[in-house]
Amino acid sequence: MLRFESRYFDFLSYLMKMKIMDKRAETLGLSLREREVLNHLAEGKTNVEISCLLRISVRTVEKHLERVYAKLGVKTRTGAMVELFRHQIGISPEHRL
Repeated sequence: MLRFESRYFDFLSYLMKMKIMDKRAETLGLSLREREVLNHLAEGKTNVEISCLLRISVRTVEKHLERVYAKLGVKTRTGAMVELFRHQIGISPEHRL
């Protein structure tokens, strides 16, 4: 019973996270698929893992990430996460580190 409840709450927290990330990322002009890739990126998944989860090629994941990086004005996975975090907490892009 405890095992089922744990999975259930893990699933609910995952759905909540996706909803929050989707809503905030949507204002950045990201497509639904780009937001899905970004969600998995935020979980620390590799391109290969993302491709398996979304049932797309690794090259397609790379292209989605290229577009995400361009839209966020960054060059790396870490930069994308930093910009998403800045956007979520309301720090404007002009205030770069």
